[in-house]
Amino acid sequence: MSEIRKLIWDGALNVQICVDDTLVLKGTSTTERLLNVRIPRDTYIVVYLEGMLKKLQRFLRFDVSEVMSKVWFECDGQLLPWYYPMGVLFDTIKGSNSKKGELASEYSINVWKIDLKYALSLPRGHIPIVDEVDQIRSYWMHQWKQACFILNGSSKAMMSLSIKEAKKFWKSVINREQDEFDKVSAKILSRRPQFIPLILHRTNSDLEKIQPTVSLVNSNGSIKKLLNVLLEVFPDDFTNGMFSGCVVSQGIVVSLEDDMFNLYTKLRSFDGFLHLIVKEIGT
Repeated sequence: MSEIRKLIWDGALNVQICVDDTLVLKGTSTTERLLNVRIPRDTYIVVYLEGMLKKLQRFLRFDVSEVMSKVWFECDGQLLPWYYPMGVLFDTIKGSNSKKGELASEYSINVWKIDLKYALSLPRGHIPIVDEVDQIRSYWMHQWKQACFILNGSSKAMMSLSIKEAKKFWKSVINREQDEFDKVSAKILSRRPQFIPLILHRTNSDLEKIQPTVSLVNSNGSIKKLLNVLLEVFPDDFTNGMFSGCVVSQGIVVSLEDDMFNLYTKLRSFDGFLHLIVKEIGT
């Protein structure tokens, strides 16, 4: 289990950022507008936004502090919500060709091309970054409070963290310190959770997400499997009892026979939720 968690923590994507020409000085070449970065799957892309802009500062028309609230990320014209984990965005938009149960090794070779857009008028659905890192941290902490409530029936374990522990928790994400992250998260997680913090993502143009209530067992007392959840949430996606798609998490195609608690334990994200991407065959 620890090996799987480490693979997930260390997983990263090669990304090429192309900066909008309206954001750079006249005469800046296409090459100068490109920035190649490697971003962990289990983080928010916006965590790296300020660093990206600072690397390109000499080409920018404005100071970094002036543009933070007026930029957003897109892929092929589709808005990338910064509040989705990076790996979730990739698996939802670019898909997965990995075999069942395997990490998609091609992800570490291919380069995901993303546009950094700029305008005074922001696109529909985008949440601007107005408080920089404080806003990102507050959102992430809110996610953990939700996850804690779902797991334990209250947010007490999360709210009981000392100020020092809460700071260490966030710092462990920024500095990629898994041991520190695990120490704090262990105080929130439950060995016998009431429900599973789950978010289902659909691979459609709206990046639809669904947050069902998922217990550990079915009404007859049997262990709840992923198949049971899909039958409850997406009954129209089954033909003669067969699911017409596949499910991806952390770059892995998962088995429909996996039980939900096991999936959560192995593949949960850094925000306390298990993110599952429900894909149609061929996407």
